[in-house]
Amino acid sequence: MAGGKCRGTKLKLFSGKQARLNRLIMKLLKSSKTPLTKFEIYKIINGMKGCRHFA
Repeated sequence: MAGGKCRGTKLKLFSGKQARLNRLIMKLLKSSKTPLTKFEIYKIINGMKGCRHFA
């Protein structure tokens, strides 16, 4: 079998109205040294300038 390069799977997570918020949450989780709770993520996003309408 000849295999080509994998292009990945298109996730529903990164499409639609909440795509910007989902990307922001994924970046927060990736950059965090420790696991974050839902409330901690909420506080971080709510404190960011320009992102208050998400929370």
